[in-house]
Amino acid sequence: MSRTTSLIAASTLAAAVTAGVAAGSSHYASPSAPSSAAPNAGLSGAQMQSAFKAAIAKGTAVHVKGAFKQTGQTYSLDVNLDKNGQAQGEVTQNGATLPVKKVNGITYVQLTPSFLKQEAATDPSLTPEVIDSVQNKWVSSQTTVGKTLAASFGDLTDYNAFTSMLAGGNATTMPSTPASGTATASPSSSSGIQLDNLTAAGTASVNGQTMAVYKNAMEGTTAYFAASGPAYLDRLATSGVETGAADFVWNKPVTVTPPPSSEIFTG
Repeated sequence: MSRTTSLIAASTLAAAVTAGVAAGSSHYASPSAPSSAAPNAGLSGAQMQSAFKAAIAKGTAVHVKGAFKQTGQTYSLDVNLDKNGQAQGEVTQNGATLPVKKVNGITYVQLTPSFLKQEAATDPSLTPEVIDSVQNKWVSSQTTVGKTLAASFGDLTDYNAFTSMLAGGNATTMPSTPASGTATASPSSSSGIQLDNLTAAGTASVNGQTMAVYKNAMEGTTAYFAASGPAYLDRLATSGVETGAADFVWNKPVTVTPPPSSEIFTG
């Protein structure tokens, strides 16, 4: 099986509002002035960024779920990252999905029929016979193909790397994996999501919970943080070239188990 091209070639957290997210948008009220019950809303942008870094440093896990649109392409992600090095979830582009697991230092990626069908359009080595023999199998990062696919997930399988990138204000991007197998950042994803240059914008009710709202007008980013207590990020929304939103649930670790050996492709 030859090396495949990248499934994902855009910023993962520049997530578009899917039907479910859009349906929930009515829960996001217009920002109001901070109150004594929402002390985090009274922080400066720099103070909020520091408070967020302090929260994630003590965190144990994060579940990220969102979707976005960019230049006619649709992307979504649903991943769990544990501070202990485990991760699992899936990333989808234009209907083609790649499930992923990381456990015991090894990353496993599942070759789903939707992904193989998409790849076969540009890779003649993926004949129907080859697809039939490998579909739904998992490949590990200990193999050439698995290593290439694992690299395409970038920081989406590492809690510390992902949260550090997010909190540091760097663009959160998904590398692309060209046919050469070398992971490089996609030029189309240079903007990404940034949590720097934030400005306080009061509070808003999010699904019945009060959130501290912060904006980066230049980047078109709106961040919703816990209004009191540890300043965890609850939602991140963006508009512009990349439009959409991602939601975060913190400190609910998951147990990840390797795929059964019978389901791992080693050829």
